[in-house]
Amino acid sequence: MEETTDRRAAALADASSSHDPEVGLRAVAALRGLLEALEALQVDNARAKGWSWQDIASRLGVSKQAVHQKHGPAAARRQRGASDRSLHQGWRRPGTRARVRGGAGWGRVRGGAGSGRATGWRGG
Repeated sequence: MEETTDRRAAALADASSSHDPEVGLRAVAALRGLLEALEALQVDNARAKGWSWQDIASRLGVSKQAVHQKHGPAAARRQRGASDRSLHQGWRRPGTRARVRGGAGWGRVRGGAGSGRATGWRGG
């Protein structure tokens, strides 16, 4: 298992220096995902061993507020509820029809979830 992981990491590192932008950018994205998962794992490990947010932050070279915001209890709640938000809080995907607040027409939602911006409004 460890040997396979080492080979994958080496292959990603090699691909990230490719002269082909398609290969290089895909490798960078894969490495970024791997790094995020590794950071979350180690932060959870440190918290389980009693480390403070300040101790963790200083090792990562960020503020304690940044590490707490990214890995603290609120972040876990946000991740758990992400799928529920779109259904229960009125969030919509870009391009879906939404009732425009204060108007009688329908518009297309622009931007990300919950942005509230609409175009194509025909209300009056």
